[in-house]
Amino acid sequence: MVHKRVLVVGGTGHFGRLLTDDLRRYTDCEVSKPVLRGAVLLTVAAIGPDLAAQAIEIGVLPAMANRILNANTGAELFLSFHRAAVMMSGYVANGLYSLSALILAWSTRNAYPVWVYGAGLAVGCFGLMLSAAALMDSANGMFWSNVLLVPSILFWLAGVALV
Repeated sequence: MVHKRVLVVGGTGHFGRLLTDDLRRYTDCEVSKPVLRGAVLLTVAAIGPDLAAQAIEIGVLPAMANRILNANTGAELFLSFHRAAVMMSGYVANGLYSLSALILAWSTRNAYPVWVYGAGLAVGCFGLMLSAAALMDSANGMFWSNVLLVPSILFWLAGVALV
């Protein structure tokens, strides 16, 4: 029971709960396996840098931007804070989420049709593309990887919910 409670923490929202409940249903997908426990821990580890980055973007940068506009100086500091937030969320957190998605999708290959776990593998791959784009500070790369990532996430979650 403790393992199930930990797994639910890794899922977010309605579809996340559906995914984790479905993963628990199959004996070869139990969270007691070290690799799946590792996937959940990767997700939990990603939450800290993700929330810290969002706190900077939402709580720090707007006030800093206002002060910079009024003083007409300090844009470098603003850009440094923004870059740090992008690295925490886009590179570190997203990379950890993507590795977790790859592990979870691969572990369900015997329980789901190819198109469902394949969509999960695509989520992991496109997520790693997004992380690489964030590391390279490529706005175009981040945009296009999200164009591929978001539909893949929706397709994977819908597949898990429907199968």
